[in-house]
Amino acid sequence: MKFGLLLLLAVLSMEGAIAQPKTGQLIIHHPQLPPFIYLNGRSEQVSGILPELFEPFFRQQKISSRYVFNNPLRAEQALYQGEIDAMFINPLWLSQPEALIFSDPVLSYNDYLFSLRPEDAVMDLTTARQLRICTREHYIYPELEPYFSQQGFIRVDASSQEAQLKMLLNERCDLAYMNDIIARWLMQQQLQQATLYPLEQGLAKASISLCLHPKWRALLPALNQFILQQQQSGAVQQAVLRYLH
Repeated sequence: MKFGLLLLLAVLSMEGAIAQPKTGQLIIHHPQLPPFIYLNGRSEQVSGILPELFEPFFRQQKISSRYVFNNPLRAEQALYQGEIDAMFINPLWLSQPEALIFSDPVLSYNDYLFSLRPEDAVMDLTTARQLRICTREHYIYPELEPYFSQQGFIRVDASSQEAQLKMLLNERCDLAYMNDIIARWLMQQQLQQATLYPLEQGLAKASISLCLHPKWRALLPALNQFILQQQQSGAVQQAVLRYLH
């Protein structure tokens, strides 16, 4: 699922490791995308799995990072133009991925169709007709397109995954297509008792990488080594579990 997870990393000051420009920006897609990254309402500090995971790397490389907000389309163009330096994103979501460089995948997740009814978990979607599917507006869903075009499934667009979940809970749609990590985090925030049941049909596997402007190419080896170490040590999974308790 394409979703506008645009998290742009500003490299403000570096010493020794690479001789590169000394300014940059980390732009976070609005609306916020917890638990991956979001603005903590109490402290007004950027929080989430990704900022927490990469803080040791920034310190190690003597990088000072700054997070700013922008429209996702403007943020992508700013990255191409070198006005910002990096972005956490799936390369498939970008219009010109060949213009940028990418780290190894940092974090993997699954996109599922979720239902509130346990019997739907074994539903055969190939025989279903005119189901209402909560989706994100402006997003393209290759895995679901045959159901929309051939079986009359109805898109019910929402502005965020939080809005998708609320629509599902209020029975404004039959199923919601959501990131499994975000869905689990959002359910933790709900006061009402409910359970989400994922359908195996329509599943899509995805991952997030750190996308860099080519001027930061020299940072890539150290970045990939850090990511590998974090994955092998279990730090990535631990960071996710801290938010999914």
